[in-house]
Amino acid sequence: LFLTAICGIIAVFYKPKKENLLLPILIFIPLIYFAFSTTRHMHYGLFIYPFLILSGARFFDWLLSGKKARRVSALILFLAVFFYTFAYSLSLDLSAGRKNTKTSAGEWINSNIPQGASIGLLDVPSPWRTPPFNFFRYEIVNTYWNKTLLENYKPLYFVVTEYQWLRGRDYAQLKEYLKDYTELRRFKEY
Repeated sequence: LFLTAICGIIAVFYKPKKENLLLPILIFIPLIYFAFSTTRHMHYGLFIYPFLILSGARFFDWLLSGKKARRVSALILFLAVFFYTFAYSLSLDLSAGRKNTKTSAGEWINSNIPQGASIGLLDVPSPWRTPPFNFFRYEIVNTYWNKTLLENYKPLYFVVTEYQWLRGRDYAQLKEYLKDYTELRRFKEY
């Protein structure tokens, strides 16, 4: 989509008309705003997608309205975009269709860690970063990356997800913080 949209914007400037310049303006103004004001929150710019789709469609329209060589290149480009999009969407569907890694981790915790054991967490439990295990069966210790809390409470087990080192800290800091613990089980999906 992005490549065809860029080609569509280039095609607009190939034969500039007033009505053709509206699409690039509707795309560039929000992109410039998001690039300089909310770079970490580009998902708020999803309303740009219809304009990108229109720009790509304009490019295909421009290709198909030309000579035979342009029509053949339009067909080849369309097939490449279609198969890439289909393969990417299929991989996401297959990934979303299997059991979530955190769900598997939560099931393992429930069946392998004894009831009443203390489990350390770096943050308050939440659906996007904590495996769904039975919190009422265990003593939950939130250390919040605080060394003093970790040393005072010394939880028997510690549950960590990649969220903890992908947002603000790195994996080396995590290993240093939990240097007295050994890894019992790792859950990973590709």
